[in-house]
Amino acid sequence: LQGKLGYGFTDKDWKHELGTTLTLNKAGTTKFSFNYRNSVSEPGNVDFFLWNSPQIPYELIRNFIFSRADRLVQYKSEFSFRPTKHSTVFLSWIDESRAPTYDYAFMDLSQELMGDKLFHISEFGAGFRWAYGEEYAQVGRGDIVSKVASPVVSLYLAQGLMDAFRGDFDYTKLNAKVEYTYKNARFGESYLNFSAGKTWGDLPYPYLYNGRGAKVSALTPLVWTANHFNTMGLYEFASDQYLNLFLTQNFQRRLIPTQSSWFRPEVSLTQGFALGSLRNPENHKGIELKTLEKGYFESGMLVDNLVRIKISKLFYLGGGIGAFYRWGPNCLSMPQDNLTARIVWNIGL
Repeated sequence: LQGKLGYGFTDKDWKHELGTTLTLNKAGTTKFSFNYRNSVSEPGNVDFFLWNSPQIPYELIRNFIFSRADRLVQYKSEFSFRPTKHSTVFLSWIDESRAPTYDYAFMDLSQELMGDKLFHISEFGAGFRWAYGEEYAQVGRGDIVSKVASPVVSLYLAQGLMDAFRGDFDYTKLNAKVEYTYKNARFGESYLNFSAGKTWGDLPYPYLYNGRGAKVSALTPLVWTANHFNTMGLYEFASDQYLNLFLTQNFQRRLIPTQSSWFRPEVSLTQGFALGSLRNPENHKGIELKTLEKGYFESGMLVDNLVRIKISKLFYLGGGIGAFYRWGPNCLSMPQDNLTARIVWNIGL
């Protein structure tokens, strides 16, 4: 049994979560869990089951900078098992309600304006994750990833049921993600992150796909967010079908070799691309929605470990800088508005 209790100073409200997990076999690979959440949640997110990729710590920064939230009450039960060493199957049932805390109303298929009300969904989901080469180490009663997999393929299929329990919408969703890391003795490490999703059925904004933007303003946030567009506004774009591709080539210390213990720069080049579309954008009232039919392009360069400090003889903390530029059909009219600088950080042994 586990729980969380929190208080939001912005909305001046309490949040709480309760959950329990039952391990159904000795190996700990078959589990059943039940969770209750009464909290806030960012609209338009896609959460995959496990987060073990090499860039995940730098990606999770995005969770702390959202400025748009729905009030969420959710009941979720999940059954998971591993049919093979490197694969996991998930079956889930979600019953939840969301109330946007921002100005928004949705025009449904009957042209009825669903404003100032809760959106209810009842959803059955099935997921599959294949992580080749992934290894775990047992720590107490749980386990942690001791060897990162490559490639990792995640699929999730969801069916929303209207009139089942409290469901307001009948829909189907398919989400997919592929991560791949390749190490080369001459060029360093290449990393690919591809994600895509499609929705069949009309859904309100909280259940669409937001563009993976990580820019609040010209000055904030100042920290690089992996697998996101650092030049795109948080809620600048929305889609009901999309694809994102992020490529990173880390040359490590091959371009600027040094003998210093604190100055060990690593140069990386990044490229991001997004494409998407949205049916019936006129049905979403109160917020501005831009679409991605023409594509979104962002190129960047990172120089990490300009400063590298050993902490308590246990690990190294490194810092550097990065710059990103937005170009193509969705670039902004003023060239300087397309450029963003970021602080880069890392933790290593």
